[in-house]
Amino acid sequence: MFIDIKKKMISIVCPVLKRKDIDEDSWRNATEELIKAEENTKDLDIPAENLFNIATRILKDMSMYMIPPEITSTPQLFTGVGMFYAEGAAGLRYAAYIEVVGGRRSRMILKAWAEKEEALTGFYHRILDEIEKRLDIKIFIEEGIIQYHVHKTEIKDNIIQRSNIDLGARAQCPECGREVEANEKFCLGCGAKLGGNS
Repeated sequence: MFIDIKKKMISIVCPVLKRKDIDEDSWRNATEELIKAEENTKDLDIPAENLFNIATRILKDMSMYMIPPEITSTPQLFTGVGMFYAEGAAGLRYAAYIEVVGGRRSRMILKAWAEKEEALTGFYHRILDEIEKRLDIKIFIEEGIIQYHVHKTEIKDNIIQRSNIDLGARAQCPECGREVEANEKFCLGCGAKLGGNS
């Protein structure tokens, strides 16, 4: 007997964060132990100082502690670096890094860290969603590629196609038919639990 089950949308949940004071050395040590995602933008038609202020406000509004920023400003060039830290309700650690360079046009680098990949996904996408709400920045993201660094394995993730992990043998999701990797526990296309994984 076959049952037709409708496809479901997955909602990525961002953790509730609590500000946690930290100094720069401790922040750098903490980020070495966490999983990282990174985003780079093309040139944006937004003044660099404005972009930096908006991006840092977003992270502070998410209840992240901001280490005093490093800012260099001349009439032609603005450079701003902000480092952020918080803990989730379950005690998981989260960190973020924003770097903006430019003058009347700017480029932004965003990095986010979390202790677990599932936690990083929600946290990272929440940051991107908040930036997009204020700036419509998704259209500027370079080729839609996100880089994850999970225990020294580099994962490139496309904003539209949620994941493309190149670790070798490939199988297909029984629900949606998307190619999945041997060590994936859930399909990143439809969210279905994959068999044979522990």
